[in-house]
Formats: sequence, C-alpha cells, structure tokens
Amino acid sequence: MSQAKNTETAEISVTQRSRGEKARRKTAHMFATCAMAAWVLLGAIPFVVVIVELS
Repeated sequence: MSQAKNTETAEISVTQRSRGEKARRKTAHMFATCAMAAWVLLGAIPFVVVIVELS
C-alpha cells in the first residue's frame, strides 16, 4: 500500500511539474517574441526616419 501511495504522489508531482514547465515555456516564448519585435523596430526606425526626412 505504501508503494501505491508513493506512485500516486510521483504522478501528481510530475503533473505539477509539467504545468510549471508549460507556464515557464509559454513565458519564455512570449519574452522571445517581444525581443524579436524590439529588434525589428530598432532596425526599421532609421529607415523610417530617412524616408520621412526625404519626403
């Protein structure tokens, strides 16, 4: 009986770990997406400034 309880506890902890892992990956993906957008904007701003100045 003790072994069955340990197995259930292990399954619960794996499930909780999986949820935490999923949340951490989702947060990392969101951060990476924002970082990529920042680099795109940083690269595009000089071109926009030049085009506006030439107009």
